[in-house]
Amino acid sequence: MVDLGQTVLRDVSESLRELIRTHITELTNDDAILFQSPGEFEPGNEAKLLVYLYNMRDNPYLLNAPSHYGRKAEKTVQTPASLAMDLLYMFVPYAKQVELELIIADKLKRLFYDIPVLKNDNLQGSLPKTGNTRINIVPDNPSLDTLRNIWMGFPNKSHKLTLLYLLTPVLIPSLLERQVDLVTQVTLDVSPEQAKEG
Repeated sequence: MVDLGQTVLRDVSESLRELIRTHITELTNDDAILFQSPGEFEPGNEAKLLVYLYNMRDNPYLLNAPSHYGRKAEKTVQTPASLAMDLLYMFVPYAKQVELELIIADKLKRLFYDIPVLKNDNLQGSLPKTGNTRINIVPDNPSLDTLRNIWMGFPNKSHKLTLLYLLTPVLIPSLLERQVDLVTQVTLDVSPEQAKEG
């Protein structure tokens, strides 16, 4: 069995990169959008946007979704529901001029306001085949304390303008399958005496 689920996280990030690259002219170069941590990044002269997946958590609303049943090789199989995740991304623009960083941040906010869902042609790789037909892009508005705590995780890096977004739900299909026996036919044998009593 081909495990399409192993590329889901990568494909979500690639979907974001292609969406941004298509709509923000300052970030059309191949290496303008990076999946790096701010702690690893050394800015240069060209405009860059870090798209960093900094946290992932179980989606509480889809945690107990029912299993799926289907037919395979003349047998009934049960497959657990996909693992539903929420992905938390930070977007950090870098440029030689602060004004350009503000322009990129402005365009990014407007882009995710105008296109708040990854769907259809915006989905890259295996996402449609893994059940990810609609992934919401939800703004996360953290407190200053939360932002400060995030940036404290990057030693010797000064705090930068940071946009946080939640992508939800992201489905990672299960590889577990088990054969189940379903009742397909019932035979009721009633004796004449029982029929009279009934």
